[in-house]
Order: sequence, then structure tokens, then C-alpha cells
Amino acid sequence: MGTCSPIQRSHRLIAEQSTEKRVVAMGSSSLRVGKQRERSFWWFILMSSLTYVAVDINVQGVMALLPFIRDEFALSSSSLGLYSSFLFLSSTLMAIIGGQFVDMLGSRRGMVGGILSVSIFAMCHAWVPSYSYILALVLLSGFGFSLVTPSVNRAVIDWSPASSRGLAMGISQSGGCVGAVLGAALLPQLAVGMGWRGAVVVGGLLGIVTSLFLWFFYRERGTAPHTRRAFDFSAVKRLVKNRRLLFVCLLGIGFGSVNSSLLTHLAVFLNQDLGLDKTVAGLGLSALYLGGITGRLGWGWVGDRLLKGSSRRMLFIICMINVLMAGLFAGFTENVVLPTALVLFLVFLWGTTAVGWITSFFTAIGQLVDQESTGTATGLSLIFVRAGVVVSPPLLGYLADVHGSYELSWVFLGGLVLILACCFYWLTAPYERASYKEGA
Repeated sequence: MGTCSPIQRSHRLIAEQSTEKRVVAMGSSSLRVGKQRERSFWWFILMSSLTYVAVDINVQGVMALLPFIRDEFALSSSSLGLYSSFLFLSSTLMAIIGGQFVDMLGSRRGMVGGILSVSIFAMCHAWVPSYSYILALVLLSGFGFSLVTPSVNRAVIDWSPASSRGLAMGISQSGGCVGAVLGAALLPQLAVGMGWRGAVVVGGLLGIVTSLFLWFFYRERGTAPHTRRAFDFSAVKRLVKNRRLLFVCLLGIGFGSVNSSLLTHLAVFLNQDLGLDKTVAGLGLSALYLGGITGRLGWGWVGDRLLKGSSRRMLFIICMINVLMAGLFAGFTENVVLPTALVLFLVFLWGTTAVGWITSFFTAIGQLVDQESTGTATGLSLIFVRAGVVVSPPLLGYLADVHGSYELSWVFLGGLVLILACCFYWLTAPYERASYKEGA
């Protein structure tokens, strides 16, 4: 009874071979689906980075046109400084509300709305009769600008797996540096031939084309827009009770201070304190942005691969490098003669943390909240970041005027970041120990 006839053995062999073929087919099909999802993931991350490219071509591009605007309207330096202040004032006031809109409407609508707002108001610069109208336009564009970062961060959280989130955030955030470089290089060159009014129209049109591309080709992933929660501030109250989130947000003051202070004062420092030619000093900003692109990509990879997603250690390392670089620059005076190439290399190195911090910071924010609150949490963190952006540059400028050089300014900046970093590392230690116990 235990034996099988030749016919039965033949049928069994055919059945086993058929089963093996199905298993192999299922495996290859699963592999193809996995590769397709991975390609889709990186494609949509690259698309989200276009949001920053389009926005910063207009924002940084118009700032690069301010010398042309100053000449036409006979403006003082202090009046020109109001441009960025008005932009960040309105975007800061709308930071949490903008984040709520993104969580409610989705990342695609947020990205497209942010680009259109900034681009259209930038184009309207071309028809203003006075500088006061420009300030009104930039104030209005700040409301749309408040949608940009929450939308991109939400897109990264929606599309990227946790194991690659840092690198994905770095790629998307690098679009800002790319847009800044393109805007600062392209629009002034166009202004020479067609005037600054024609240049802002070109920048605005580039933004509108980008927004149309994202509207038709970007696809949402995650919760469908019509199923998202309604607009309410109870979500904000819950986030404020998240102490670990608030500790990370506090670091935003230091990061915003370093970022904005370097962008504002670096060229003057290189020319005034180190005696470099104005043209060479202008190259310092390019080196800073290149360092920022490298840092945004590099720190994302380091966080994912080497630190295994430990945002606490990653943020502390970035802070300490900022402190060391501020101390190093404080020791540079006109009596210290350095090769120009070495100065630009050091600026590049500082740029990896001074501008490149944003990847690790927003990755940490996304790790500390649920996916549906990413936009609102980003808006909350931006309040802290932009507090440093608004307050620190004029304060460092005042210290430089009083002291006669930027030595005291860099010491103050490094000291501020050091205090914030040490407080952050100490306050978050209990959470780190708790996570280790859970893992054990």
C-alpha cells in the first residue's frame, strides 16, 4: 500500500514541478514589484525637491536683484533689509496654520499652492510703482511660502521607508540650495539685458511651469485628502505636550541663527575682516551653498547608515561642528593671512552644517510624530527656526559694528549653539535610555 505506481509518481513529479514554477514566478513578480516601488519612491522624492528649486529661484533670485531695485528706488541698506524680514514675518505667523492645511489637503496641493503663491507675487514685482508695493507683495507671498516646507516634508514621510528617510530628506531639501544658486546666478544676468522687472517675470514663469508639472505628474501616497481630519488646533495642543519634540524644536533657534547669520554676514566678513576682494568674497556664498548641498545629502546618509537613525547623536554632532567652526572663524582677523583657496574650503566645510543641518532636523521632527501630523509639526518647528532667522543677523551685525570686527559675533553665535546643544543632549538623555531598554 505504501508504494506508488509509475503513473502516480509521474503525476506527483509534475505537480511538484508546477508548484516550484509558481513559487519562482511569485518570487520574481514580488522582486519586480519591489524594484518598481523603489524606483517610484526615488522619482517622487526628486519631484518633491523641484518645489524648493522653483521657490528659491524666485525668493533668492529676487534678493539677488535687490541692488537693481535699490538703484531704481534710491533705497537705503536698512530699507533693503526689510525685504527678507517681511517674507519671514508672514511665513512665521502662518507656520502652524500652513502645516495644518498641508495635513488636511495633502502634500501635492501644498506644494503646488506654495509655488504658485511665491511665483505669482514675484511676477507682480514687475508692475509696482514703488518699493512699498514690493514689501506688500512679499508679505503676501510669505503666506504661501509657509506651505512649502511642511508639504515637502510630508511628501518625504509619505513616500520614504524609515531606513532611507534621512537620505530622502537630504535629496528633497537640497533643491533649496540648487534653486538659490540658480536664482542668484540667472536672474541678475537676465536683469542686465532686460531689466530687473523682466527678470522677475522669467523667474515667476519658471515657477508656474514647475507647479503645473507637479500637479499633473506628482501622485499622493498615504491617507487620501478627503479622509484627512478637519482643521483644528487640538492637534497643535497635542504636539506642544510632546516634550521630546519641543527639545528638538529648541535647537531650531540655533540652526536658524547660524544659517541666516552666515548668509547675511559672510561676504562682508571675508571682505572686511580677512581683506579678500569683493568678487572673491561673493564666491564664499557659492562655497557655502555647495557645502550645504553636500551636507544635506551627506548627513542624511550618515544618519541612515552609520548612526542607524539616531537623530539625537546626529543633531548633537552637527551642533558641535558649528561651534568649532564659529570658534575657528572668530580667530581669523585681518592680521591672519590665509590662502584664498583655504578660506573657501573652510567656508565649504562650515556650509555642510550651517546650511546642511536641515536634513537631520526635519528627519528628527518626522520621527517624533505620527504621519498625519507631519505638516503641523513642521510648522511648529519653523516658528523656532525663524525666530533665530529674524533675530540673530541684526544682533550679530550690531556686535560687529560695536567691536569693529566679527570676532565677538562668531563667539556669540558659537556660544548660543553650544548652550542649546548641551541642554538638548542633557534633556533628551532619559528618552535615549528608555529607547535602549525597549530595544533590549
